[in-house]
Amino acid sequence: MHFLDVIKGLRLYKVNTWGADSGNMADGTDRERTTNIREADVLSSLVDSTDSNNVIDINDWNRPVRMHKLVIDIDHETTLIDSSTPGHHHLIVNHEIPEHKYFNLISALADAGIIEQGYATVSIDLRKETQVRLPWIHK
Repeated sequence: MHFLDVIKGLRLYKVNTWGADSGNMADGTDRERTTNIREADVLSSLVDSTDSNNVIDINDWNRPVRMHKLVIDIDHETTLIDSSTPGHHHLIVNHEIPEHKYFNLISALADAGIIEQGYATVSIDLRKETQVRLPWIHK
């Protein structure tokens, strides 16, 4: 999928003041929204489409749920490998994680719908590890 298709509906910002780190001016006063990709400096995780406004917060029926796509800055080497299923991938992050934190991460990814719940359950409860096919092994 093309980059512009993937980011469709996400907010773009022009940064007016670059700080020493990404936490500078965390309240957003250092940036302004733009719809022009050529002017933009940063991409937000927040979905800015009207489609996302159809989801209602069960704790406040008058407020739509703010929807996000997973947009993160990974501070380690990563490899993204195509799966044999078109449009699916295997992500490997070159960083060791203690098992209890790793399983919390896997559970959170399943809860968010990033990975299948069944894959998470089998990985945590039965295998005690996640597994992916090697790139040359097809279903």
